[in-house]
Amino acid sequence: MQFNTFIARSDLKRPPGKIAFGLAETGKPKLRGNLSAEVKIKRLSVSILDDLSGMMIPLLDTTVTDINLAAHGRPEALNVVAVCSMAASTFNTQLEAWEPLIEPFEGIVKYEYNDVNSETALKVRRGVRITTANIVNMNITCAGIEALVGALLAWQKRSEVEEQAQIAIQMEENDYKDPAGAEPGAALEHDDLEKMIIYNNLYCDLFLRTFSSDYEKVEVLSSGKSSLVDLPPLKYPIKLTRPLERRSPFHFVVVHISEAKNLALRDDICNQEILCALRMVNSKDLSEDQKALLQSARSRAVKPCTLSGKKHVSEVSAKWNEAFIFEVPPQGLSTLEIVVTNLSAKGGKGEAVGTLSLPIKNEHGQRISNSSALWKLLFQSINQGSSSSWPTAQTKVVSLNSPNKQGIGAEHQTSSCGELAIRLYYFTMGTNWHATNETGNDESQFKDLALWFGLTPHGPWETLRSTLSQGVIPKVVNGQKIAIEATIIQGRKHVSFRSLATIRNNSDVALEICVCPVSLLNYRDESASSGASKTAVFLEECFENQRYQPLAGWGSKWPGHLMPTDPGRWSTRDYSRSSQEFLDVPLAPGWIWTSDWKVDHFGNVDNEGWFYGPDFQSLRWPPQSPKASKKSTFDFTRRRRWIRTRQRVPEDKHARTRKNLGALQPANSMSLPLASTGAETDFCVQVRPCVDTSEDEYLWGRAVRDLKSAASIRNPDAGQSAVRKPPQLTKGGVPVSAFMLNQLEKTDELLLCVAANTPGRKGHTWLNMEADASILYTELNEAVYDWKLSVNAPLKLENLLPCNAEYIVWEKGSGANPVKQQHGVVSAGGAIYVCTVDIRKPIYLTWLAQGSWKLPKEAVVISDPALEELPLHFWMQHQQSGRRLRVSLEYDYGSTNVAAKTVRLFVPYWLCNDANLPLAFRLVEIEPAANTVADSSWLQRAAKATKQTSYPPSHAGERGKLSLHKVIKTLDIIEDSYAAPIMLSLQSELECLGSSSQPRSDEGSLMLRLGLSVAISNSNVFSHGLCFRDFEDSKDQVDIKAIDAQGGYYRLSAQLDMTSERTKVVHIQPHTIFINRLGRRLHLRQADCRHDEFLYPNDPPKTILWCTTQEPEILKISLEGHKWSQPFSVENEGVMHVTLWDEFGNSRFTTRVEVRNGVKGSRILVIFRQVSAHGPYRIENRSVILPFRFRQVDSSYESWQLLQTGSTLPFAWEDLQRERLLEILVDGADPLTSRAYNIDEIADHQPMPTKGGPVAALHVTVSREKGMQVVRVADWMPSDDILAILPFRLPSMFPAHTPEKDSPRLLEGCIADDSENQFLTVIELAEFGVSVVDHTPEELLYISLQNFVLSYATGLGSHTTRFKVRVDGLQVDNQLPLTPMPVLFTSRDPANEAEFVLKCTLTMKNQGMLDQYRYPYIGIQGPNTSNMCFLINIHEPIIWRLHDMFQNLNLSRLTSSQTTAVALDPIIHIGLLSTTDFRFKVTLAMSPTQRPRGILGFWSTLLTSLGNTDDMQIRITPHLHEEICMRQSALVAAAIASIRNDILSQPLRLLSGVDLLGNASSALGHMSKGIAALSMDKKFIRSRQRQESKANVDHLGDGIREGGEALAKSLFRGVTGILTKPLEGARSSGVEGFIQGVGKGVIGAAVQPMSGILDLLSKTTEGANATRIKLSAVLTSEEQLMRRRLPRVICGDNVLRPYDEYKAQGQVLLQLAHRGAFFGHMDFFKVRGKFAWSDAYEDHFHLPKGRTLIVTHRRVILLQHPTGLIVQKKPDLLKDACTILWDVTWNDILSMELIRGKKDPLHSPPSRLVINLRNSVQDSKLFDSRENIRVVKCHPGSKQAYEVRSAVQQAYDAYGPNRTQVAAQFYGDKCRNNTNW
Repeated sequence: MQFNTFIARSDLKRPPGKIAFGLAETGKPKLRGNLSAEVKIKRLSVSILDDLSGMMIPLLDTTVTDINLAAHGRPEALNVVAVCSMAASTFNTQLEAWEPLIEPFEGIVKYEYNDVNSETALKVRRGVRITTANIVNMNITCAGIEALVGALLAWQKRSEVEEQAQIAIQMEENDYKDPAGAEPGAALEHDDLEKMIIYNNLYCDLFLRTFSSDYEKVEVLSSGKSSLVDLPPLKYPIKLTRPLERRSPFHFVVVHISEAKNLALRDDICNQEILCALRMVNSKDLSEDQKALLQSARSRAVKPCTLSGKKHVSEVSAKWNEAFIFEVPPQGLSTLEIVVTNLSAKGGKGEAVGTLSLPIKNEHGQRISNSSALWKLLFQSINQGSSSSWPTAQTKVVSLNSPNKQGIGAEHQTSSCGELAIRLYYFTMGTNWHATNETGNDESQFKDLALWFGLTPHGPWETLRSTLSQGVIPKVVNGQKIAIEATIIQGRKHVSFRSLATIRNNSDVALEICVCPVSLLNYRDESASSGASKTAVFLEECFENQRYQPLAGWGSKWPGHLMPTDPGRWSTRDYSRSSQEFLDVPLAPGWIWTSDWKVDHFGNVDNEGWFYGPDFQSLRWPPQSPKASKKSTFDFTRRRRWIRTRQRVPEDKHARTRKNLGALQPANSMSLPLASTGAETDFCVQVRPCVDTSEDEYLWGRAVRDLKSAASIRNPDAGQSAVRKPPQLTKGGVPVSAFMLNQLEKTDELLLCVAANTPGRKGHTWLNMEADASILYTELNEAVYDWKLSVNAPLKLENLLPCNAEYIVWEKGSGANPVKQQHGVVSAGGAIYVCTVDIRKPIYLTWLAQGSWKLPKEAVVISDPALEELPLHFWMQHQQSGRRLRVSLEYDYGSTNVAAKTVRLFVPYWLCNDANLPLAFRLVEIEPAANTVADSSWLQRAAKATKQTSYPPSHAGERGKLSLHKVIKTLDIIEDSYAAPIMLSLQSELECLGSSSQPRSDEGSLMLRLGLSVAISNSNVFSHGLCFRDFEDSKDQVDIKAIDAQGGYYRLSAQLDMTSERTKVVHIQPHTIFINRLGRRLHLRQADCRHDEFLYPNDPPKTILWCTTQEPEILKISLEGHKWSQPFSVENEGVMHVTLWDEFGNSRFTTRVEVRNGVKGSRILVIFRQVSAHGPYRIENRSVILPFRFRQVDSSYESWQLLQTGSTLPFAWEDLQRERLLEILVDGADPLTSRAYNIDEIADHQPMPTKGGPVAALHVTVSREKGMQVVRVADWMPSDDILAILPFRLPSMFPAHTPEKDSPRLLEGCIADDSENQFLTVIELAEFGVSVVDHTPEELLYISLQNFVLSYATGLGSHTTRFKVRVDGLQVDNQLPLTPMPVLFTSRDPANEAEFVLKCTLTMKNQGMLDQYRYPYIGIQGPNTSNMCFLINIHEPIIWRLHDMFQNLNLSRLTSSQTTAVALDPIIHIGLLSTTDFRFKVTLAMSPTQRPRGILGFWSTLLTSLGNTDDMQIRITPHLHEEICMRQSALVAAAIASIRNDILSQPLRLLSGVDLLGNASSALGHMSKGIAALSMDKKFIRSRQRQESKANVDHLGDGIREGGEALAKSLFRGVTGILTKPLEGARSSGVEGFIQGVGKGVIGAAVQPMSGILDLLSKTTEGANATRIKLSAVLTSEEQLMRRRLPRVICGDNVLRPYDEYKAQGQVLLQLAHRGAFFGHMDFFKVRGKFAWSDAYEDHFHLPKGRTLIVTHRRVILLQHPTGLIVQKKPDLLKDACTILWDVTWNDILSMELIRGKKDPLHSPPSRLVINLRNSVQDSKLFDSRENIRVVKCHPGSKQAYEVRSAVQQAYDAYGPNRTQVAAQFYGDKCRNNTNW
C-alpha cells in the first residue's frame, strides 16, 4: 500500500486522482487464521460536563493511562487482555478544584469470547474480568454528591418542563399544532455555553484579564457596564492521575517550499505538472530511542510558467507556497531529501527534474517577527500545548542537482538543474505538560482559568472560572471583600460583581440613594461642597477620676484609692466607658490631630482643672456651682477634663463628598459602592423620596432620635462657631441611627424625610430602614456577612378581601381628635404603603368595602404603642340584606417599636360562583348526622385530620360521597353577586345558633349545625345543605344539586381551596361540562326523558339540565338523520366509542367520547370528537382463514364489529361504567362459544376452539406497544415450536373461560434462546476502600473490604440473571480524631478458620412486569465457623456527625414536588430464601457533652444513664423459607419484625451486655455538668467543656489524673471566685453588679468543688472501666482493634487530595501532641490535643534529636518525641504522644533566614532555619536564649533546611496575613556560622 500526503485548503483545487492511494490484491480470498494484536495507549480520558446550568460545568473525569492491550486467538475464540492504570475525579464547584473519586490504581481487564461446537449445551460464552493487585480507594464526599445532585435537579427541571409541554399537547392533540422548529427547553448552542455576561456594579473600574492561544488582553469594564466574555471549560485533572515520567521536549522543523526557478523541461510534453516530494532521513549515528519515524510528504501538482526557451528545452518556474512539519531529533543530524518531479513526462509515469539533499540541524538563526502571518497560521494548527520557545528561522535558496548526482551535497555541485527557495522554521514544544510546576510562581499554570479580574490594571488578580455555581460567592481582591453573584437568565450565565452591601426599595415610591461621609451628615446638598471646603475642627474629650483616702491622699489606683463601685481612672463624660488605661480616641481617616491632650481650664474648676464632689455620681460636666472648684470637708472625689482637637484635611473632592447613586424604583435593589464599604472608611447610607422638581425636594432622611438637629439642618449657617460639636455618638463611636457601612449591625430605624420648602409637618415622609445579613463562606471557611438594607413604608395595609375598598388613615397627636393623613382606594388583593404617619403615635383606620357595606363605627385603632392588645376584628353590615360580616385583622409588627408594621384584612370564607349559572345561596341550620361528635378544640380537629390523612386514598368513583343534610331553617340570605366572590364570616350565624340552643353550646357543636344550601335563582327549593364542618374535614369535592322551579336540576361540584392560610375559598363549579367538536349539532338526552339539550360546535364548554331525579344519570346522543345511541355513563375517566345508526339502519357513525377528570373549571370534561385512526386499543386479526367479531361485554347486537383476516381496527369501550371485557366470536359460530378477555393486562391466553374443533383455533395475546394495548388474534397450531409473542404469562382473571392448568407452556417467540447470550462480569479487588467525607470537610468513615469479589451473569436461560458478592474481610473505621473507639465495625475470628465473612447470592428472573419481581433464590451466608462474630463499637459523636452530613446534603430535593407519579408497591416472589445465623457484640459509649443540645429531649437523660453497653451479644437466627409471595412493603416489614423478635427473644444476653461502670461514669458526668451549670460561671463551664471534649481516658491512671485535674481546677476556681466575681460585677454594673458577684462567688464556692468531686468519680470510674476492658482482652487473648489506615489529611484549603500515608502520620502527631497548662511542658496538668481541632495539617519534617517540625495552616510547631530518639522502626503513633516545645503563628513571623551550624563545613548546605519574630513570645524560654527568634535544626549535609523553608513559605503565602511574601534570606558564601545554636 502506498499513499501520498497533500495540503487541503479552500483556495486550492482538488488533488489529482493519480495521487490517491489504493489497496493491492483485494480480490484474493483470505483464510481464517489466528489473530494477534498489541496496542499501547499512553492516556485516555473521558469527561462528563453539565451544560444545563448555563455554562459547561465539569462533573466527572475518568482517566486511563499506560494502556497495554494484547489480543490473540481466532474470531470464534478470542482473548483480550488490557493492563492499565485507572483513576476518576469529581469537580468541587465551591473550591473550583478537582478531587479524587477513585484514586489511581493498576488493574487488569480481560475479555473472553468462545464459540465451541453446537453439540455442547453452552453455545456462546462471553465474559469480562477485572482484577486489581493493589488497593482501590473510592472517596464519597458531600461536594461531589452536591455537584451530582445539582446536575440531576437541572435535568429533572428540564424533564418536568418537557413533560408538562407533552401533557399540554396530548390534552389537545387534535387542536394543538406544534410550531415548526419549536422544541420545549431547547438546548443552547455550543458557543453560548462558553460565554457569560459580566456586570460591574462596584462603582469603580473593573479590569478583566483574558487569555487566548497566543496573547493576553486586559479589558477595562467601567461601572454600570457589562461585557460578554468567552470562558471555555477548564482543563481536566491531570495531577490526580498517576504521575507520568518527565519526558524531553519535542523538536520540530517547518519546511516552507516557496518556488523553484530555472527548471529545464522538454517542449514536446503537453499539460506539464510539477510537484515536490520530501522525505526526512535520520542519521545512522543516532540511537534507536532518538530516531524519529520515517516521515515523507508531497506537495500539490502545479503548472509551470515559462521563463525562456531553447531548442526543445524550456526554462520554467513553479510556485507552491506550501509548508510541511517534520519532527527532528534533539541531537545529531537529519537529512531532508527533496525531489522535483515532472508528472507528465514518460507518458504520465513522471520524471525527476532535480534533487536536493539538505542537512537539518536545530540551529538558532534569525528569529522571525511576532507578526509573521505564516507562523500564526502554523501555530494555531499545532498549538496543543504550550510552546516553550519561539521559533527560529533560516532562509535559503539552494541549487537543485541532476537526478544522476544524488548523494552529493549542495555545496559541491558544479552543474545546476535549477534553484529552489525554501525557508526553515525551528521550534520546540514544551516539556511534559503532566508535570507540575516546581516554583509555583509561573502564571502559565493558571491560564486555563481563561479570566482574571482585579481592581487595578496591574493586579493583584483573582480568578473566575466557568464552573461558578449559582448564588453569591465572596472574594477578596486587593484586600477588599466583594461579592460575585451568578444567575441563569434564559439559559445563559450572568455574573455580577458588587459589594457586600445592597439596598432594596420595598415601598411604593421611588427613592434617591446616596452614600455620605460622617463629617457631612449635617450638610445639605448645596452646602456640602462649601462645607467640605471649610476647615472643620472637632473636640475629643476624656475625663480623669480620683478619690481621696485619708492615709493615701488623692489617687486613682485600684486597689488603694478607688472603690469597687467607682469608675476607672479614665472614663467618658457619662461613665459609659471606664478603664485604668487612658481612653485614647482613634483618629478617623481624613482627619489630623491639631493639638495634644491638655487639661480644660474652662468653667468652675481649680488651677489644675479639677472640680470636686462627694461622689462620682454628683460630678457632672460642666460644673454649675462655683463651689465645685474648691474641696470641702465632705468632698472625696474629683474629676478633670482632658481635650484634644482634630481637623479634617483637604482630600479628593470625589472621595469626601456625598455621592448620589441615583433613583431606586420600587421592588428594585442596587449595590452600594465598594469604596464606601471598606473597613477604613466612614461612609453612611442616606435615602429620601425622589421628586421631579426642586420645589418638592426632601431633605435626606434622619432618624427620629436625632430630630433635635432638624432646625439646624434647615439653617446650617445659623449660630455656627469656629468649633463645631461632633455628632451624637454611641458607645462604639458611631453616629446615632447612622447606617455606617463599615460597622453595620442588625437593626431597624425610623427615618423622617422633611420637605425642604414646606412649613410644618405638611408633606413630610416617614420611612423605615432595616439592616439584615446573610452569612457567606470563603474558600477557607471564613465567615463573611452579606448585608441587605431594605427601605420600607412604616405602615402597610394589605387588602385580602375580594373587593375594592376605600380607606382613611388617621393619626392622633397631642390633640383630642385624630388628623386625617392619607385617603384613597385599595384594590382587591392589593396593598397600600402609608408613609405619612408617625407609627410612634396612635393610628386609626376607616374601612369602607365596596358592595354596599358600611361600618357601624367610624374608625378602628390599628397601632398604638400604649396598648398591649389591639382589636383582632371589626364588623361591617350589608345595607340591602342586613347581613353582618366580621373582618379579621392580622398584625405583623416586627421586633422593635420602630420596625415596619403590616396590617392584613381578611375574612375566613369566600364563596365563588364559577358555574356561570344564576344561583341563589342560603346559610341554613341543618340536622347533624347521628354519628357525628363535636370536637370543638383545635387539637381534636387536628388529630382527626391527621387520622384521615393516614388512610389510603379513596377510589376515584368514591369521591364526593359526602351526604347532604336536611335543612331546618334559613339563617341568612346571601346577596347575589356575580362580579366578585361573596364574603362569609359565619360568626353572626354561629351567635344566632348559640343563642337559640339550650343550654348554650360550644363552637364545635354549632359548626355541625351550620350549612350552605344552593338552588337556582328562580327557585325556593333549599331542602338540603352542605355542612361546613364536614366540608373542611374531608377536603374533597362534594357533589350538590341546584334545583329549579320545574323540578329539574344542575349537577354542581363544591370544592374548598385551602391554599391560603387565612381564607378558605368555596368554589361552586359545574360537575360535568360538554364540548362538541364533531362539526355538527349534537342532541343529548337523559335516559328515556323527552327533554333534549342541544350542543353546537361553536358553543363554549356547557353544562346540561338534568330533567328529573327519578331517572338514572346516563346519556343518549343523536345527530341529525341518526337514531339515538345506546345509553352510556360519563362518570368514569377514559375513552369510549359510541355508535350511531342512521334512520334506515344501513350505515353507522362512530363518535369518540373522551371523559377527563380533574380538569380546571369542572370536575368532569366530556369531549365529543370524530373517531380517529388511533385509539387506546388496537385489534389485529392475524388469522389466515378465520374472520371474527368483537364488542364490549353486555353490549347490544348492533355493537358487533367484523374484522376480516389480515386487518386491524382501533377499539374503545362503549360504556366505561360497564364491565371492561372484550368479547370475541368467530364469524359464523354459535354466539354461546364467544370468549371474554381482559385486555387491560398483558397476557397470553389459551387457544379459543371453533366449530372446526381443536385442529382450528384462535390464539389471543395482549401486549403493549408505544403506549397502546395491542390485541393479536392468530391461528393456533400445536406443532409450532415458536408460538407466543410474550416471554411470560399472567394467570387469567376468568378461570371459567381460560383455566390456567390447561394453558400450554409459554415459549420465547421470535427471541432466540438466551443461553446463546450468556455474559459473565467478574470484578476481583484485593482490597476495596470507601472514604466518607462530610461537608466540613473531614473524613468520618473508612470502609474496607478485603478480597472483594462481585460477579454478574446474564443469559442463564428463561431470562434469568445471577448476582454474587463475596467478602473475605470487612471493617468500618471511625476516623474522627481522638475517638476512643477507632473501629466501628469488624469481624473477630479467634481461630482464624473463616474463609469469608459474607457471601450473597441473588437470582433474578425478568418477567417484563413493573409490579411483579421474581427471585428464584436469595441466599445470605455468614462466616462458616461458629467461633466468629462481628464487633460493633459505636461512639456517640459519629452518629451526630453523620446526621449533620445527611441534613446538609438534603437529598429530599431530588423528589419532585410536581410529579404525578404514584408510588408502586410491587409483588415479590421468592422461590427459596436462605440465611445463616449472624452473631454480633455491640458496644455503645455515650458522650453527652458532644451531643447537640435538645435533640433528644427526655431520652437524652435516659440514654446517658443506661445507654452504655459492653459486648452485648445479639444473635440473628438462620431462616429457610420457600415460595414467598407478598408485597414489597410487607416483606420489608416482616424482615424487620423477624430481626426485632430475634433480638428481643434474648433478654438475658441483652442485660448481660449493659456496661455498669460506663453507665455510672456517664451518669456522674451528667450530674457534674448539671451542677456546673448552677454556678452561672460561663468561663468555668466553657473550660470544663473543652477539657471534656479533649480528654481521652485509656486506663485507671489517666482517669485519676484527669479527675484530679478537674477537681483541682474546680477548687481553685471556686475559692478565687469569692474575690474575683464581686470585683468583676462591680466593674461592669456598679453596686448592683457587686452584689450579684458576691452571690455568684458564694454559689460557685459551694457548687464548683462539688462538680469537681463528681468529675473525679466519673473519670476514675471511666479509667477503671478502660482498665477492665484491657485486662479482659489480655485474658481472652483478644487483639487490639486497629484502623486499616490512619485518618486522611485535608489541608487548610479544604481540597481533597489522594491519600498520603506520610501526611496521615504527621496529622496524628499533631492531634496527639500535648503541652503544659501552667509550668511549661513538664507540667502535670497537660492540655492534650491542643491543636487537634483548631489547626489543619500541611506538612511535617523529622529533625535530629527526636524532634518533629509540623506546619499547619495557622502556625509552625516544634514537637519533642518522648523517647528522645526516633528509632528505625515505625513509631506507635497511637501511644507515643509528643510534647509541644514551641509554636509560632503566622502573625508573629517577621522573616526567615538560612544559616550554617557551628560544625557544618564551609561549602555545605545550611542546616539551620532561623525564624525572626515580630514580638516576644513568652513560651519555651528554656530552649532559646533569645525570645524574638526560633531556630529549627535540620540534618546537616542535606537539603532539609531548604525543604522546611519552602514548606513554611508556601503555607504562609496561602494562609498568612495579607498573603504577602515573607523576607527569606540566605547569605551564600558569606553564610555565618552561629556558635550560639
